Amino acid sequence: MENKRFCAVIPAYNVGRRIGNVVSGALRYIKDVVVVDDGSTDDTSKIAEESGAVVLRHGVNRGKGDALRTGFEYVLKNGFTNVITLDGDGQHDPSEIPKFIEKSGDYDIVVGAREFSPGKMPPIRILSNNITTSLVSFVTGRNVRDAYCGYRAIKTDVLRKIDLKYGGFMLEPELIIKALKKGYRMDSVPIKTIYGDEKSNIKGAKDTAEFIKMIVKSIFW
Repeated sequence: MENKRFCAVIPAYNVGRRIGNVVSGALRYIKDVVVVDDGSTDDTSKIAEESGAVVLRHGVNRGKGDALRTGFEYVLKNGFTNVITLDGDGQHDPSEIPKFIEKSGDYDIVVGAREFSPGKMPPIRILSNNITTSLVSFVTGRNVRDAYCGYRAIKTDVLRKIDLKYGGFMLEPELIIKALKKGYRMDSVPIKTIYGDEKSNIKGAKDTAEFIKMIVKSIFW
């Protein structure tokens, strides 16, 4: 990957038990790792820094979308050509980073595709992910496999050209929709489906309603 500068961006909120392993795992493949601590009240920042990451901290919890936006601002200011995003709670295995790096030579965005099946993913998440991914596929006219997966490789040129307006968990499907509508090339890579005892920060009915509003607006983007 000549002339490519990758940076890993890890949004994190109260994941002190797991963030060290995520950072050290990412550093095996990417020398620049940034953790955006989104207002954690535990030792997330301390452990991330001790593990070798640059830590950017929000004073209060602002949501995953704002954490990603802060990370994106950092990579754009510091001249990186590509960003790898992965979650800090252990749901994304850093050992799969090379698959994203390899494929990002041919595509502007590479999105992880989890397995939506019983035993791999909680039933309510299977339902919600299938619905949201089907809607994103419908409005883009593309076969999107996993609209909400936060494990991604993104060329920073995409971030410069797309105006991301949504916060929370809406930013991730918004990025896919706007990128595809602008003609950027996207593909996916299969990744492990990992669920532990972590609590989802998605707020059920509220986030679903926001997603539907975004989908309706996206028809006119």
